[in-house]
Amino acid sequence: FGYGQAHTNIYYDLISGMPGDFASIIGTNQLKDKFDMTTTHFVLVDDKLTTNEIQNMCSEIKDLKGVHNVLAYEEFVGPGLASNFTPSVVKDIFQNGGKKLIVVNSDYKAATDELNTQLDKMDTIIHKYDKKGMIGGEGSMTRDLITTTNTDFAMVNVLSVIMIFIIVALTFKSFALPVILVLTIEFAITINMGIPFFTGTTLPFIASMVIGTIQLGATVDYAILMTTRFKEELSHGKKVKEAALIAMEKSSVSIMTSGFSFFAACIGVSFVAKMDLIKSLVILLARGALISVVSILLVLPSLLIFCHKFIEKTTKNWPESNMEAKGE
Repeated sequence: FGYGQAHTNIYYDLISGMPGDFASIIGTNQLKDKFDMTTTHFVLVDDKLTTNEIQNMCSEIKDLKGVHNVLAYEEFVGPGLASNFTPSVVKDIFQNGGKKLIVVNSDYKAATDELNTQLDKMDTIIHKYDKKGMIGGEGSMTRDLITTTNTDFAMVNVLSVIMIFIIVALTFKSFALPVILVLTIEFAITINMGIPFFTGTTLPFIASMVIGTIQLGATVDYAILMTTRFKEELSHGKKVKEAALIAMEKSSVSIMTSGFSFFAACIGVSFVAKMDLIKSLVILLARGALISVVSILLVLPSLLIFCHKFIEKTTKNWPESNMEAKGE
């Protein structure tokens, strides 16, 4: 499941997850069918560039693979026409606020390797003429998402684990228990995020962050409940295995009720959601709730039994087990 989690296919193109009957999607499809326009780039450069420089830049961009056409004021007017003869309405569209606009229509879809390569080459061309030139539009936005979200989301997941670790450590005054509880939930998260790889499902790019934080934060309470009851049974003189079995038995009703409620609330949304982004997330959350319940009821008690000596040595005021006294 760890391999599956690391190799699950992810999509960054938000439009592909929209219902086909949305007006924006219908319009986008019509642009593709009637005008061969898939993705549009909006290039902004300094208005101090000469007409000859703009024309040379446009010529280089046109030669790039996948570029359908390039629209610029200088492409139509040329250096021979004085600016006084140009309608202000037209001029204001392509030159405003100290910038000149160049519109580039691409044959490639956003969030694809082909488009990202095209954008990289466009950046190289643009910066030859204007070091501060920039590209806007959906394609450039998704490229930024791809290059930045992996790092940002990884940091979010790490920080969420650290914060949960600190909270549990302060609550139980323990070093071992936060490790055990967080590992139990992370084990459930790994299974949940690994399943899409084996089912051939493609997930939205925010799935790992949403599941990594919400499933951890929402279901760690189940682990805390189980551990608290385990501690209480030990304080009443129960042996380690007996305390774990009683904790599992007595906590299971509360844990299952909460987990099934979480599952029901999320799975219900999946039946009515039209956007693939929303549907994918709620299905992951619903499945994650059930996996966490199973993990806490089966895996956590085993870890508490196996690691009880480590817990005793690293937890303040932890009840001593009477395994030795009972001859176990």
